[in-house]
Amino acid sequence: MMTRKDIVILSMALIIALGSFAVYAQDDGEEELRSAGVPPGMVMKKIGGRNVVIPRDSWVRKRGDILIYEDINAYIGRKMIEVEEHIAKIEADLEAIQKEIDGSKI
Repeated sequence: MMTRKDIVILSMALIIALGSFAVYAQDDGEEELRSAGVPPGMVMKKIGGRNVVIPRDSWVRKRGDILIYEDINAYIGRKMIEVEEHIAKIEADLEAIQKEIDGSKI
């Protein structure tokens, strides 16, 4: 017959074994995400217990059980504005550099 001490030891061993399995199973899931082959420019986000592949800077909201993705037209429009602002900054920097070069030649 098992004593109370034996039951406690067996319970502790079972808890440790289950905890180890849970950690192993979680690590296996993360490895699966890394090897999922996410295309360039996309990211995998965990939203509401689901793994979702979306464009890098787009947003996703959760309303109740529904995932609401940013409209592709809004995403492209926003990215184009960011690109145009970036190009304008580069052109301004280039003009300033050209003025410095022209001024140093004299």
